Amino acid sequence: MAVRDPKTEPMRVNIYRQMTPQARMLIAAQLYEEGIANMRSAILDRHPEFSAIELEREMRRRLLPRPLFLQVEAYINERDQGLENHDSK
Repeated sequence: MAVRDPKTEPMRVNIYRQMTPQARMLIAAQLYEEGIANMRSAILDRHPEFSAIELEREMRRRLLPRPLFLQVEAYINERDQGLENHDSK
């Protein structure tokens, strides 16, 4: 986390307070998207061999709490099994 300058912190807080909620949400959304892009790049730097599916799985694993990750993975596996069974008919 960045170290904040105690001299400029009140000014920063005041600027944010003067923004509309929509402007603050836009900043939050942009930060989120940048974080996702950075995580994607970091994963691919370490694992350039990952397919798109493996990349998305690793991103879910890093983003979600473990119990939720396991639930989502179970759902995806079940969904994919249903698609495979449907396609083979």
